[in-house]
Amino acid sequence: MNFTYDTHGTKTYLVYEITSEDVLDAISLGMLTNNSIQGLAQTIFNQLDNSKFIKYNISSKVSVRQFFTSTVKRKQLVGVFIGIVDAMLSAEDYMIAHDMLMLDLDYIYADVSSYETILICLPIVRSEASCPDLLTFFKEIMFNTQFDQSENCSYVAKIISHLNGSKVFSLTDFRKMLLEIKNGDEIKRAPVVQPSVAQSAPPQIEKYNSSQPVQPQTTPVTSASPVSQVVAEYKNPSEPKQEVKNPFKAPTAPAPAPSNLPRRPIKSPERTETASMTAGAEKISLFYLLQHYNKENAALYKAQQEAAKAEKPQKEATPKKKTGGKPGKTVTPNESVGFLVPGRSETAPKPQSPVQTNMSIPSQPQVTSYTPEVSSPQAPSPVESRGQAAGFGDTTILGGGGIGETTVLGAGKSQDQVQLPFLLRERNNERILLNKPVFRIGKERSYVDYFIGDNSAISRSHANIVMRDGDCFIIDTNSTNHTFINGSMIQSNVETKLEHGDKVMLANEVLEFRKY
Repeated sequence: MNFTYDTHGTKTYLVYEITSEDVLDAISLGMLTNNSIQGLAQTIFNQLDNSKFIKYNISSKVSVRQFFTSTVKRKQLVGVFIGIVDAMLSAEDYMIAHDMLMLDLDYIYADVSSYETILICLPIVRSEASCPDLLTFFKEIMFNTQFDQSENCSYVAKIISHLNGSKVFSLTDFRKMLLEIKNGDEIKRAPVVQPSVAQSAPPQIEKYNSSQPVQPQTTPVTSASPVSQVVAEYKNPSEPKQEVKNPFKAPTAPAPAPSNLPRRPIKSPERTETASMTAGAEKISLFYLLQHYNKENAALYKAQQEAAKAEKPQKEATPKKKTGGKPGKTVTPNESVGFLVPGRSETAPKPQSPVQTNMSIPSQPQVTSYTPEVSSPQAPSPVESRGQAAGFGDTTILGGGGIGETTVLGAGKSQDQVQLPFLLRERNNERILLNKPVFRIGKERSYVDYFIGDNSAISRSHANIVMRDGDCFIIDTNSTNHTFINGSMIQSNVETKLEHGDKVMLANEVLEFRKY
């Protein structure tokens, strides 16, 4: 097909020049030029001298082939399919034959934000008019498209199953199935069940009747519980009460002994003059002496204290043995324990091994204070000191070079680094790494690879940069404010080769292309 692109102001047109061999369908051409048909591109017919042209407005839209270059999501695929079906159904309403529609992904255009799709209708009478095979057309799209695996792809199987199960393809049935998939994106909330009046009403409270005696409610107590034992003990007050320990009650301090109890036997004070006299007597505590004070108890307590003081010097005279070194070894104070004792200046002699061998045993390292010097050279690594190659096992620090460079991991030898081209944004000196075969630039975040949201002059899909055979080509994707290379506007949908240092201007956004 003899299609070209033309730009007038902010409009981009797909232009077809009618040749002498073409036969125009006057009815279809009149329908296109005099009506705004849903799903079909707006059509303009021009004649200059003997040349005739048909123009189609495709501003701010990209071809479906470009749209489906990367991974495709459910909303994008369903939106494009519904747009194609609606265009074909609208053509039937305006008596336009399906064979005049361009069922070519290069000549079907979509909006990257709303997924609105338009078809190109070429009103040329063909010698062998035949209805296009719509079933094969949609199948090829499904089998040649890469879908986004991050979402549920069950819709893909549903569409393919519908296409394979249709002996006679119906646009109406296909559209109905697509709308079911589209409406499935909306999450239907479950209806909130309101509580009934009977459930929400507060419980009824019975009124108190004073004429009826109130019977206390008792809780049955098992025989194994301690409380039942206590109750059983006090049923008959005539029987003597037995003390029952309650395991749930906190222990209390013992009550002081009553004064009428018989005193404990006290030895005669005459025997308290010596330690032997007090040895057989019962020891009196200070607390007991204060409660039962008398002369006899005071004399006995004093004698016991003097006897205890007499025994204390004898215990202190006996030398105590100290244990040190290995567990279980008893050492006298004069023996060496093998380590420094705080407060003593002399050091313990090192024990010598009774067995002499040819292998030298390293001594225990001593802890000394060390202050590192800044200018001292670093010690060589253990691998290098043994004379082995230090490449294997070393870690190469990534990102050591400039932005956009990929560090190649190797075995210590310097290797060439892979250099990727990039765009340098003049506004903020940002480097835009071109790391995809087709790199998209625009302000539609869900579609582009580099998002420019701070410049309203940028189109949703402004331009693509294609990398092929080591060269980079830029394509203006029907942008509103166009794309310029070194001050010259380039034609939309036409590849333009980029050279190192070229100034790329997307609308009024200036970028510099660099290969290195």
